[in-house]
Amino acid sequence: MVLLNTGDCKGRKAVLSLSGPSESSAFLEKLTTGLWEYTFEDYTSACVLVRPFAPDPGLSEKLPSEATGPDTAVLQLTLDPRILGKTEPEKAYRERTVTALRRLLHTLSGMDWLSEKCEVYRIFQAAAGSQIPQDKIEVPAEDTSFSPNAFLHLLSYNGSHETVRCYPISKASGKELEDFLSERKIPLPASDFVMLTNRMIELLYGREWYEHTEETPGLFGAPIVVYESRQESYDIGIPKADQVHRVLLSTSLYREKLPLSRHYEYLIFNPYADSRMYLNLENADYGDNGRVKDKRGNRGAQKVMLPRYYRLMMGYLEKPLKSIRAEEYRRICDRITDPALQKDFDTCYEKVSGQAYYMLRDTFESEERRQIFERSCERVTRHLTEIGVYSGIQLIRIPKKERKRKTLRERIRAFRTGLREAVYRKAIGQAEYILKTCWAGDTDDKNNVVRLNSNMMSLIGVSENDKIRIRFGPREITLRILSREDLTDYEIGIPASGRRALAMNSMNDIVSVSRDMEHTFKRHSQEQTIAILGTVLAAVQVLTAFDFFTATVWGVLTAVLIILLAIVSMLYFALSEERVKIK
Repeated sequence: MVLLNTGDCKGRKAVLSLSGPSESSAFLEKLTTGLWEYTFEDYTSACVLVRPFAPDPGLSEKLPSEATGPDTAVLQLTLDPRILGKTEPEKAYRERTVTALRRLLHTLSGMDWLSEKCEVYRIFQAAAGSQIPQDKIEVPAEDTSFSPNAFLHLLSYNGSHETVRCYPISKASGKELEDFLSERKIPLPASDFVMLTNRMIELLYGREWYEHTEETPGLFGAPIVVYESRQESYDIGIPKADQVHRVLLSTSLYREKLPLSRHYEYLIFNPYADSRMYLNLENADYGDNGRVKDKRGNRGAQKVMLPRYYRLMMGYLEKPLKSIRAEEYRRICDRITDPALQKDFDTCYEKVSGQAYYMLRDTFESEERRQIFERSCERVTRHLTEIGVYSGIQLIRIPKKERKRKTLRERIRAFRTGLREAVYRKAIGQAEYILKTCWAGDTDDKNNVVRLNSNMMSLIGVSENDKIRIRFGPREITLRILSREDLTDYEIGIPASGRRALAMNSMNDIVSVSRDMEHTFKRHSQEQTIAILGTVLAAVQVLTAFDFFTATVWGVLTAVLIILLAIVSMLYFALSEERVKIK
């Protein structure tokens, strides 16, 4: 996509010229029209005209050569408030125009132009009874190229990105939309709209759906870009014992993905267990130089090298899976032709009320029922293995957000933060562990606390009521921790508010966990105060006995420097117990 020129506002008219592949002209027209109509809050007539045009000779000379080829569509966008029959102050008109331009540029810069299918819709709120699962989009079944249960990407005009499952529009959501359009006499077809849950709307647009009252939906008609990338599925490789500390890519796959790492970030994804984890692509080279083999024994295979610990967290060692995403469970069952096998699945799994998962049963009425369950689990595991549930993993590609230029104040704040973190890391130390998210305890949502078992708390170097940092992709939160012994060594219970802050939509996502060094430093303030006072008093008493440290200014400065060094040394030794916990 090439931006040609932004025109001007002479004659109370804004002109924008866009260039892109010829097949993208319809996409651009829908996107720009939706953005301008939403910005100017008018749905009764077009306030924006988007049409192909031949650039004038003066403009053509300024265009890059790739923007004027035979397969290029050049569009001219004209915005004129007089089209609406409205009169508006020049300043207000200019402000709205700038807002619309900024939204358009944010959208275009944040898109994945390598996607296979890309559409533009307007958003509407899903019906109250259609809010589960939260990470879904309801699309018009007859007017879309997206198939049910497809894994789709959403992009809002402010650059926010989310991944969702595709659903057809429910009857309740469709009826609410049709009633809304007819009551307000809005001349837009229902096929222009998709339904989003309240959770998705908040994540994508940064605010609740309703602005003032429930009768005034403030985000009605806002455009949303929906696209589907090529499904990237790869075989799982077993790394050597000296390379089991992180997820790696075979050299062949690494070299293919590395050029895109400047513009995209990657997640590894198990669609059945609904587990995803951010992948640091720059340090993901397995270093085999093409020696990894495929199933036929050919070198240069493209595999995701997944150590045992990560296979366990991602669900590949759970036989059968402890939890299956509801959409995948239904898809598996739809393909089963043997009634006995379907009965085995019904015996092993039960739907979790209010959640998007089928969970493996763990309670039984009698020993006989347990034995029936175990036999069914064997057959279910065999079927899951046959259909490839345990052999493949997917890569999800997400466009990186455009980096904003930091102000001087932001740079100073970032420098202070980095310096403080470096001091804490040297004095206290930090150990980071990768853990799998699970549901928190019954009262943890209210108290906003995290749960770990005692073994993992010891490894991280914390005790009860300490604080830990939890990071999922670019987001990080700090929460208080309590012990819970029924959790395994690779699980962490995160409350609903914490998952919300991390923008997590799955119960099985993988997070990075470490202790909050600042909290640990403050927790030892009493010992530090005693150490500092003792050091200062002892140093002053010793140094004042020598005339050199009291007779001249240089002597006094030297004494102060010695005292400061002694304080730093005493603090370092006072915190040695915390450093030993993680080493």
